[in-house]
Amino acid sequence: MATDRASNGMMRRAVTLLAIMSSAIFIAFFSWQGASAQHSSQQAPRPMADKPMADKSDAIEFTEEFMNNEENFELGKAIWKKRCQFCHGKRAYPGKAPKLKPKRYKPEFVYKRVTNGFKGMPGWKHEFNQQERMAVTAFIMHRRFSP
Repeated sequence: MATDRASNGMMRRAVTLLAIMSSAIFIAFFSWQGASAQHSSQQAPRPMADKPMADKSDAIEFTEEFMNNEENFELGKAIWKKRCQFCHGKRAYPGKAPKLKPKRYKPEFVYKRVTNGFKGMPGWKHEFNQQERMAVTAFIMHRRFSP
């Protein structure tokens, strides 16, 4: 009887340990998959301008024309698919990052978060130029946005 209890306790510990290890492997795999997607050889389309724009935060203006421009929408969508959807998309691991609620945001707020990051989210100012980050903002704020 005592042996049965001891083996049941050991079995429970083994199952718990197996569940913890499986969860860690699952999380590590999806973190690695997101990181490898960031380093893929595919390039997101370049912005409309031939040369990257200088990053001057005070020069940013989200006009109606810019926000509704189809080229900006498509560029933002391409970058979203390459970088953002792994954490914020509808297939993201639950709890990895907040689901976006664009109707509650202003473009300047989204742009600031995309540029500088927030808490666990990295800032993208070293990877994407101002035009690209503005395009991501335009995509997120667009009525056709769907994570």
